[in-house]
Parts: sequence; structure tokens; C-alpha cells
Amino acid sequence: MHNYIHPKIISFLREVLGYEKLTLVQEKVADYFAKTSEDRVRKRYRHLLVSAPTGSGKTFAVLLPILSEILRKHVPDDPIKILYITPLRALNRDLLDRIKKLFDYIGYEIATWHGDTSESERNRIKSKPPLMLITTPESLQYILISPELRRSLRNIIYVVVDEIHELIDDERGCELSVGLERLWRLTDSHMRIGLSGTIRDLDLVARFLSSNRVYDVIDVSYDKIYEVEVLASESEDGGDTDPRARELTALLEVLKKPVLIFSNTRDEAEFLGSILRRKGFNIYVHHGSLSKTERIEAERTLRSGEIDGVIATSSLELGIDIGYIDHVIQVSSPRQVTKLIHRIGRSGHREKTVSRGYIVTFNNIYDIAESIVIARRVREFRSNKRLLENQRIRRNPLDVLTHQIIGVVLENNNEVSKQDIYDLVKRSYCFNNLDPRDFEEVLVYMRDSKLIRERNGLISSTTKGSIYYYTTTMIVD
Repeated sequence: MHNYIHPKIISFLREVLGYEKLTLVQEKVADYFAKTSEDRVRKRYRHLLVSAPTGSGKTFAVLLPILSEILRKHVPDDPIKILYITPLRALNRDLLDRIKKLFDYIGYEIATWHGDTSESERNRIKSKPPLMLITTPESLQYILISPELRRSLRNIIYVVVDEIHELIDDERGCELSVGLERLWRLTDSHMRIGLSGTIRDLDLVARFLSSNRVYDVIDVSYDKIYEVEVLASESEDGGDTDPRARELTALLEVLKKPVLIFSNTRDEAEFLGSILRRKGFNIYVHHGSLSKTERIEAERTLRSGEIDGVIATSSLELGIDIGYIDHVIQVSSPRQVTKLIHRIGRSGHREKTVSRGYIVTFNNIYDIAESIVIARRVREFRSNKRLLENQRIRRNPLDVLTHQIIGVVLENNNEVSKQDIYDLVKRSYCFNNLDPRDFEEVLVYMRDSKLIRERNGLISSTTKGSIYYYTTTMIVD
């Protein structure tokens, strides 16, 4: 075990989890923390992006050295010290389940705050904040304007953004980017750590994470092997003779179960799930429109191996613990190389194991050709990252700007100068080239829409504006 990891944590890893050594990414991150510890003691924070395949242990890679520093009192342990942000509520719940034993073992509190969190639990968190709070980008927007929580947010030293590659290219990412700048102003400074799957332009993601401040990158994404086979169905008949259902049936009869099947749409997942169940397979469906109870049950039975498989949309694409899966099946072309990497990577979910999967396509030349090219690039990208798609970061989305203006006002006792708002928003990577004329036009729109008032250069929110802030998110269904 690495000598930077606190002995109490090493005891937990060995006695409770049965670990004898760290994974490669965990060793590299521990090395980094050891070499840069003096910077954090002196509050000279360097931000960090960690890129590694699914199943390599990224979560523990950052939490083990962070908790070691807290246990050694390199930083005070008054809550909240760690803010952990993930894209999904399900990922929040899964993370809590996986690491609560560690926190109990070392004597620290941990909690989640998201859309499914009960009012009583929220009140408990406000009255007794944990050392680490797990949340989503959307819930962060509400946490930032909570007077009770803001007092504890000032203590934050470490902000971890998990699965950051899923957030950078849309409005959710820009909401998060401005939210992190609002948090930066509150804490005065902190260390941001991004955890990413395999992507092409790590520096772009690191600049997004750090808002062009000093950052470092640890990349171990080349150390995973992927095997992907494309299976073309024989016809395009509909109904129960759907050719993809026949291919799925043939695979389910020979592959070790359970199997994780990815579909590109919710309707398709339900349709194929219904056909496979009629053929006698014990198949669950998992997507965002299902109830929390149904999603949790699908995850539990998949993890325990009680069922033949689950058909999911992107809802199971991220780092939720689904147990050990030998094979993943993708229905039709996934459209992106990186998407297939993350989906196939759910199989062989351990370090130094091969991830294996299939793409089941229509008998359609375009779907077949695209699937073949994507599968080949997945097999070969380890030697050439240019085979991966370029990431694109949204710039100056005005719906996000409108939402964030009200958020900044609400967290400042409902009165703040428009220059202060503009200066804060421009520190976000998404808005660092925001034209002041566009900013003024948005303010005019907000005044005309009765969302804000302006007097002598000071902005305040109306009741309508407050309702808009609390009821609006950037999640597109």
C-alpha cells in the first residue's frame, strides 16, 4: 500500500475489503497527492483531472488520499470538507452505498442531497452537516442559496466532479461551471478534481474544470483492452419478429448471465424488453422515466445475478456498481466511439480485465457500416486517441445565464450589482468570452419578463424570478 494513505484507511482496505494493493490509477493519484501536499497546506491549490477506464477505481483513487489528509489534520475536519458531484441521483445513491462503510470505519459522516432526498433528511443535514456531501449539478444550485448550508460550504477544500465528460457539452455543464465559480467565491479557494472516462481532449476538460486556473492531468486510459463484435440481423421485419430481438435471443441463450443490454431510446428498451420477456427471459428495463423503486430493483437484481439481464438507456452507462458482468450488448449503432467505450466498459469491470461486447444492428447498410467503424476504433484507440470524437463545450448559453443571474442575486440577500454578476459569470469557462452587450440584453429580457428589478445598478429578484430559479433545470428529457 502507498505510504501516503493513512494507516487507518489501509486497515479498512485490508480487513474489510480484502485489498492487498492499490490499482494503477490509485497509485498514481496517491503519488500526486504526496508530491503536492505542501501546496494544499499553504492553500496553493492545483486542480486535477483523472482519466481512467470504468472499473479502475477512480473514486477510491481520489477519496483515499483526501481522507488521509483530513485524518492527518493537514486540513481541519470541520464540515463540510468534501463536495462530491455526480450527474445522476442513482450514482449518488450507489456512491453512498459503496463508501459509507469506509466513512463509518474512520469516524466521519457522509450524506447525499438530491431530488429524492426527503425533507427530514435535508433538515438533518442542515443541522448537522457531514464531512462529505454528495449531490448533483441541479441540487448544487439550491444548496448554494441555502443560508444554513452556506455557512458549512465555506469550509470546503475538495470538490470532486465525477463522470465530468458527461457534463461538458451541454447546458448542465455550464450551470455547473458557474455554480463552481459561485462556490469558489464563497470558499475563497479550493481544489477541484474531475474524474473522467476515456476521452480525446483531456486538456479541454481540465480547462473547463479549472476555469483556466493551474491544473494537472493523470491519464491511465490506455491500459484497458476492448473486444467488440458486430452482428447484423437478417431482415427488417417488425413486431415480435424484430431481427434484433432474434439476435438478442440467440446471444442470451449462450452468454453467461446476467447480461447488460444498452438501447439508444426508452421506447426501444421497453419494446425489446417486452419481446424478450415473452420469450421467457427474466429481463428488467432501466431508464430515467421509471420510478425510483423500479430503477433500484433493476440495479439490485442485476448486481446480485438474480435475473438474465437488464435493458437500459444511458441510465446505466456511468459508474453505478452493477456487479461483475462478462458481456455487454449494444442495440444498433451507439453513434459515438466514446459512448461505446463507456458502455462496453461496464463488462470486465475490474482492472486488467478485458471488456467484451456486441453491437446488434439492423440489416441496414448505414447502421452496419457505422457500427463496424465504431467497433474498430474502440479496439484501436489505445494506440491513437485521435480515433475518439472531439469534445465541444457550450459557450454563452443564455438560458443558463438567466438562471444563474437569479441564483447569484438570491445568495446575496436579493441585491447585488450587475457588474459583480457579470464579473463572476465571466470567470466560468463557458462564459469567459461573454459579450457585455449580450449580458445587458438578457437583463432587459428578465426585467421585461418580471423576473428581476433593477435600481441604481443593483439587481434584485421578483417572486416570479425566485419561482423560476427553484423550478427550472437544464436537464432535457
